[in-house]
Amino acid sequence: MNKKLKNLLLLITSFVLLSASNAFCQTIEIYVSDAGNFSSPPWQILKFDHNGENPEVFINTNLAWPQDIVFLEDQDVVLISNLNSGTITKHNSATGVYIEDFATGISGPTRMKIGADSLLYVLQWSGNGRVKRYQLDGTFVDNFTNVLVPQSIGIDWDSNGNLYVSSYGGDNVRKFDTSGND
Repeated sequence: MNKKLKNLLLLITSFVLLSASNAFCQTIEIYVSDAGNFSSPPWQILKFDHNGENPEVFINTNLAWPQDIVFLEDQDVVLISNLNSGTITKHNSATGVYIEDFATGISGPTRMKIGADSLLYVLQWSGNGRVKRYQLDGTFVDNFTNVLVPQSIGIDWDSNGNLYVSSYGGDNVRKFDTSGND
């Protein structure tokens, strides 16, 4: 094979590999819950590019003091917890268009996170302050904790599966075992 043909094949192969790798690149976008004037609107979810620039309004309907944002990629939806309305709203993850209420009757939902059990854990700012769990289709499962955590605002797990919930008003962090016991 002559050198010219080898170089041409190498060039074509490189182009195909570069094209294929670009086809699988992930677009990174940053989403921000804008609480506006806190308990009074305007409220919105903003979308920024990977540099934190070029903001655009992603969602500005069916919001009432938005708190947290969780994407359910396999369903192409995004969930928004709304403190003032006691709802978690479901929106199209590509367009931001409101679909329906995912869950209602929550006393000031703040943070949300999907646990190792594939359930959505939801903190409450007010009411009984228990951590609620939902299936990812919006079906209520249970109150996971039996202890009040007033004004709960932070949630995470350790490597043993213990759940930690921080309380803004209580100035503390509560630890719950894998069964929700304090």
